[in-house]
Amino acid sequence: METVVETGVTKVTEPLVDSVLRQIGYIWNYQDNLQSLRAQVQNLKDEMQVLKHDMENARQKGEQIEDVVKNWLKDANEKIEASEKILEDNDRANHFCFMGCCPNMKTRHQLSRKANKKTQVLVEVQKNRKFDKISYRTALKGIGPPKDYEAFESRMRILNQLLEALKDVDVTMIGVYGMGGVGKTTLAKKLAKQVEEDGIFKVVVIATVTSNVDLKRIQQEIAEWLRFPLEAELTAVRAALLCSRLEQEEKILVILDDVWAQIKLEDIGIPLGTEHKGCKILMTSRNRNVLHEMGIERNFNLEVLEDEEARQLFGKKVGTLKHSQIKPMTDEVAKRCAGLPISIVAGGTALKNKGVEEWKDALERLKRSGEDDMDKQVHSCFDLSYRYLENDEIKSLLRLSAYLFLSGRVDQLLKYVLGMSLFKRCRNLEETRNRLHK
Repeated sequence: METVVETGVTKVTEPLVDSVLRQIGYIWNYQDNLQSLRAQVQNLKDEMQVLKHDMENARQKGEQIEDVVKNWLKDANEKIEASEKILEDNDRANHFCFMGCCPNMKTRHQLSRKANKKTQVLVEVQKNRKFDKISYRTALKGIGPPKDYEAFESRMRILNQLLEALKDVDVTMIGVYGMGGVGKTTLAKKLAKQVEEDGIFKVVVIATVTSNVDLKRIQQEIAEWLRFPLEAELTAVRAALLCSRLEQEEKILVILDDVWAQIKLEDIGIPLGTEHKGCKILMTSRNRNVLHEMGIERNFNLEVLEDEEARQLFGKKVGTLKHSQIKPMTDEVAKRCAGLPISIVAGGTALKNKGVEEWKDALERLKRSGEDDMDKQVHSCFDLSYRYLENDEIKSLLRLSAYLFLSGRVDQLLKYVLGMSLFKRCRNLEETRNRLHK
């Protein structure tokens, strides 16, 4: 009987004793518990600082931060704020107790208990910091028309038709054709911006094809818009990798600009129709037959600007006229630009701030180009723009860049500029480099 009673008493008293000792321990280990909390707060702060540095580096590369990282950082910050509140309460308690000489046991017990529990919470927060990666690459945005893009009625009609075609679930490939300089590329870029804003496509990529088809370069352009490292050398392998990457996008528009001849989309790595219904393709070309050979389902003809649109664009590029005698010539010069935006911009920019004599000379040159030959008219507009370049150095540099296909490659141009002594007044390498950049 006694044994049963003793066992019962033990079962009751042991937990009670443990509880009492634990509560006393909070008072006894008061300083240790607070010091442990301070150390854990600092450790977590240091870890957060390293993570923030990594996040900043990722952002500078244009990468997006994973949500799990943002959530962990937010949680860690909240836990640190709660821990620091406990430490602040302790400082205030000591201040009101004559610098700790007359401690309040009840307050010490409460703060020590809180500090002990919060320390365990912070340890658990650090254990939860398990990230395979903190950031990810997203497709770049920003394909769009020039800042001074003019939304002319003739262009808006085609744009709206293109948008409707892209919304059609049965259409996967559409095309825009028209003569060189009519504005196909600008329209395609305007479309790219519009479909992103309207949410029709989440991702838009663009690549320029040209008459000299270079599959590797085309693949690389698409890959870079996707921020996808395409490191394989073999074209077929690159195509397989790129196709796999494109298929990961739920809705994507691929723009192939300036297509001159039939090309195989599978050689590039672009999934077709049923392979990926979320992928649609827009092609631009000067030749409608090329688009037909490519299997384009809907074609749209982009024509020259209407007369009033051409006059408006020309007037904007010319700006304020210096002399009243120039006004009668503006409409005729604009007309001679054949309604092509590229020639209108070239001609208008060339004649901006020019005098009456220069306008008369320009008009005569345009007349001599031949009214019935549009190619000659366009060529004449560019010839006019070239003649009014600032000086012979710029003209020589333009010819050299065109001949070598090195536009924008300053490092390569510098060698030729030095070798051919294009800049006569530059005395050394530094002066030549500075002039070239200018």
